[in-house]
This record gives sequence, C-alpha cells and structure tokens, in this order.
Amino acid sequence: MTHQTHAPESRLFRRFLAVSAVCCILSSSLVVPCSASDQQEPLPWWQAETEMGEDSTLVLTDKPWWDRAKTLASGEHILVKSELPGGGPMLVRAERLTRHKQQDAIVWVIDDDGDFKLGDTNGDKDNDCYVVDYDRDGKVDRLVDYMLAGSTLDTYGNTSSVKS
Repeated sequence: MTHQTHAPESRLFRRFLAVSAVCCILSSSLVVPCSASDQQEPLPWWQAETEMGEDSTLVLTDKPWWDRAKTLASGEHILVKSELPGGGPMLVRAERLTRHKQQDAIVWVIDDDGDFKLGDTNGDKDNDCYVVDYDRDGKVDRLVDYMLAGSTLDTYGNTSSVKS
C-alpha cells in the first residue's frame, strides 16, 4: 500500500512555505543598514571622556593631561578642561590610597554639572565622576559616577545610596 498525500493539505503547506518565503524577503529588504553614528546623538562630553575602548577598558595614557599627572606627588593636583566639544572642568590628583596595601594612585574627577570652583581639590559627589588608577599604570581600576545627590553608579552598574 502506498502512502498518498491529500491534495488540499499539500497545497496548504506549499502556500505556507510561499508566504513564509515572501515575508522573509520583504523583511530583509525593508531593513536599511546604517551606522550607529547616523542614529545616535553624540555623547555628552563627560560620557565621551570615559567611553571604553573596544576591549571594554578605559586607559588614561592617551589623555592630554596624563604626562603631567604622572609627575604629581601625593597630595598635588591639577585642574584641567576637557578638550572635547562643550567640555568642562576636571580635577586630576595624586593620592596615597589603600587597596589591599598602601599605594600611590591617580584620581580623575570629572565635573558633569560644571560646579567646580577655582581652588577646589575635590568633587562634590553631585554629578561628578571619580576615575581611579590605583597603581598609576594608566589603566583604570575603578570608576564611580555620582549621578544625583544621594545615589551612585559604580563600574558594575549597581545603584546604591550614598551617605553624605
């Protein structure tokens, strides 16, 4: 006994395949490739300053102030302005910090809201970003972004309360 396929079921299946193929062709032809830069607004200067590279790292060695920062003694600081469009004030200082052991570090404070004053030696934890290089090798070890008074976003994306 041979197995026969019923004609209506075969036609229905072929129609399903044809409609599926047309849908795939139409959907792929409607998608217009474009670069991400065509679709996105440019990042604010403070975000562009801390944008990570393709390897998901942030290095300081390519910053225009890095050579000066390497020469700072613990307790010294420099106030610099971002060279990016619309860029604002940034503080770079050398500190002696403890992370498993005492070591010299570079702390880069980015003032997101422009309220640094001449002579300030620290950020105000209100829309300021702290970038830390614990061993002064130019590789960022920690980034903490104080987005609003009372909250923070660390490098791991955890939001938490901050006691002032």
